[in-house]
Amino acid sequence: MSQLALPQEVFDEFLSENREALDHIERKLLQLEETPKNQALLNEIFRYMHTVKGNCRMVGFERLESLGHQAENLLDLVRNHKLIVDEAIGTLLLEVLDSLRNALDRVAQERSDDGMVFTHLIQQLQQAAACAETATDETYLETTTQGIHLDLESTAPTTETATAEALGEKAGLQTIRLSIDKLDSLMDMVGELAASYNQLRFGVLHGSDHTTQHLEALEQHIHTLQDEILQYRLQPIGHVWETYHRLIRDLAIATGKKVMLNLTGEETEVDRSILLSVKDFMVHLLRNAVDHGLETPEQRKQAGKSVVGKIQLEASRRHGWILLSIADDGRGLELNNLRKRALEQGMITPDEAATMGEQALCALILRPGFSTRGEVGTISGRGTGMDAVSAAVQKIGGTLRIYNTPGQGTRFLIRIPQTMAIVPALIAHVGVSRYAIPQNSVVELLSYYDAQVATHLENKLQTPMVRVRDQLLPLLDLECILEECVPQKAEHALHYLQQQQALHLVVVQAEERRFALRVTSIDEPVSLVVKPMPHVFKSVQMLSGSAVMPDGSISFLLNVAELSQIFSTSRPLDRSPDNAAKKQ
Repeated sequence: MSQLALPQEVFDEFLSENREALDHIERKLLQLEETPKNQALLNEIFRYMHTVKGNCRMVGFERLESLGHQAENLLDLVRNHKLIVDEAIGTLLLEVLDSLRNALDRVAQERSDDGMVFTHLIQQLQQAAACAETATDETYLETTTQGIHLDLESTAPTTETATAEALGEKAGLQTIRLSIDKLDSLMDMVGELAASYNQLRFGVLHGSDHTTQHLEALEQHIHTLQDEILQYRLQPIGHVWETYHRLIRDLAIATGKKVMLNLTGEETEVDRSILLSVKDFMVHLLRNAVDHGLETPEQRKQAGKSVVGKIQLEASRRHGWILLSIADDGRGLELNNLRKRALEQGMITPDEAATMGEQALCALILRPGFSTRGEVGTISGRGTGMDAVSAAVQKIGGTLRIYNTPGQGTRFLIRIPQTMAIVPALIAHVGVSRYAIPQNSVVELLSYYDAQVATHLENKLQTPMVRVRDQLLPLLDLECILEECVPQKAEHALHYLQQQQALHLVVVQAEERRFALRVTSIDEPVSLVVKPMPHVFKSVQMLSGSAVMPDGSISFLLNVAELSQIFSTSRPLDRSPDNAAKKQ
């Protein structure tokens, strides 16, 4: 057919409605595999597939309609008890959903289904229907299942394609639907803003004594509108997590394992921009849990475990942070193997290997290039990629910790901010520059005169320490790190700090690590509209965003989690923004 001649808003509605219908069918289909005789589920799936087929016919996408029609025929046989949805039939129908999703993505660009071919898939659907039609009541289950299993060997879910198809495109997270009531509420707020602006303008032009009051009213309306829009950006994390059931199903089939996924806290709300990052790194953790963490049914039976491996996903909100936990009941990390592989790959020295604790050994899997595999796997390669997960978490200002019980499983605990759109932050002067420190990382502010700065040997680095009441805290001089005003070697930084008569400190916390930041001076906290880092500064991992200050200047948001790594690793310190720009 030629390109579709539909108004854009009608075409967008067609795409949105069908994508939602396909997602709904997938959720119900996965439930149906567990309860194949659930008639209510069958009827619901059939209705949604009928809707998709009808929508495609209405706009003239004949090839999509034909595929939907054949799937509808097969579902009708299931509905009439001539076929059951077992693993083979379920895989076939899920492949239909994937093909329809990919087709919708393509017609979204081309507004045409010309050139789309579903011949092989339609033949599979027709063969399954033919087997069901000719089978007797006593033999239809065995006959159809055997036939479909043979034909679906080439379409069994595999690795990257299964993952990508199961999760679909990110486009769904880039759009939002608002009710008329919410739009009316926004319009009312804009009206109040306009009224406050007009009053303020009149006061300025005519020398009114109420200018300050009008300014305060305008500020209040802005904050109200800001809060309302932030609420609209929040989305239950379950909207993404519900797609993981399909991912786990496909991975279980590909690895020959039995896996159960349990979700808790799906109602926890996260900003959409952060949800995109969460979606990516959680997929990698789930794939690793199935491929590396969980044993085969035979291995689990020998270990006295249930043959069904369990993966638990949890989300909760605490003190302005979102906590994500992914735990499996598999074999756990073999610490001696981690130590051995790190030595073989030259990532640690023999002295370090002898003194590393459990947390440090677990953290080895987060290092770039570290692998416990010698061969390439089809699910998660050589076992590498956890460094990408760690980097993604740190990029949004989060932290990642690993808890391990050998023989019983591994748990990854991730802490991320609820939103990065507007961040309450403390403004700290560092040399000639200003940096923003997220307030949810700030513990307290201190000013010391004639403070005694000591040293402490940690990981063979001479770390400056400062006593805060009865506690010694590691001390990081931001001016040395970010402005490079003095050499960055620890002994020089210590000497520099000991020469200062006054120390202005910001005590911060990242996970369980508390430390002090030395700054030049501190301003009042402000709420910043945070933007992604400019491309020229992408390599500076200590910075997680940028914002325009009230005076029009640019300030960078510090990544406190990344700064905390200075005390636990011996890697080189990141370059300052100025140096990063010079190297481009």
